[in-house]
Amino acid sequence: MRRKTANDYNAALKARGRGMVEDIQSRLAEALPNAEIAVAGEGGRCDIRVVCDEFEGVSRVKRQQRVYAPIADLIASGALHAVTIKATTRAESR
Repeated sequence: MRRKTANDYNAALKARGRGMVEDIQSRLAEALPNAEIAVAGEGGRCDIRVVCDEFEGVSRVKRQQRVYAPIADLIASGALHAVTIKATTRAESR
């Protein structure tokens, strides 16, 4: 079975009339339904900010892993190659 590439991903998004930022936003909203999510980026770069009370008591690494998981295939394919993640609770974001 052939591994999906960045070109495959971009072609699929174009066919659906979506961009990468919208796709990432949707994936994260599905994985973290009670979170406030902001995604910005272009090309293969992305800045992700997630505010979620479910992160209370969770280490910084584990928080980033939870945000990373829904987009791991994009990174593996090369469609996304630079990601900045800031994951906080509501109290920490004040």
